[in-house]
Amino acid sequence: MIQTAINGKLNGNIGIKGPTASPGITWKLSNGTARTHGSLGIESDPANGQQKLVFDTVGIEAGQGSLTAQGYLELFKDRLLKLDIRSQAFNPAHIDPKFPSGNINGSINLAGELAKEQFAGKMRFPPAYSTAYRLTAMPTLFTNPATFRVP
Repeated sequence: MIQTAINGKLNGNIGIKGPTASPGITWKLSNGTARTHGSLGIESDPANGQQKLVFDTVGIEAGQGSLTAQGYLELFKDRLLKLDIRSQAFNPAHIDPKFPSGNINGSINLAGELAKEQFAGKMRFPPAYSTAYRLTAMPTLFTNPATFRVP
């Protein structure tokens, strides 16, 4: 398990609505230097015994920057995953000073099958910087249990 303690306090609200088989969860929280908001839900198909975790909107605003994500994870069969992440002038240090500071711009598009451990994705980072890493890339990633390559 990876976890990071964040000192201070969070203000805001978290809401849960809908039936227990397919609840919807929304939140809007702030720690004073960063804000997060979002909604996710579980879509259920009781006839087929299938569920899907849907990230309608997940966002973080820190200073003048933002990070957003949308996607889904099917919780049956091959466990298909699709996740799209975008950042604009995002500075992780606004969340916690222990994180590297920077100005991260770019996108990550990831899709795959968790059951087969096969993923494909694209990352696009026009010139951006972080105190820990230089971020300028446009690779396409493919991975499966036998190989990992960046063309």
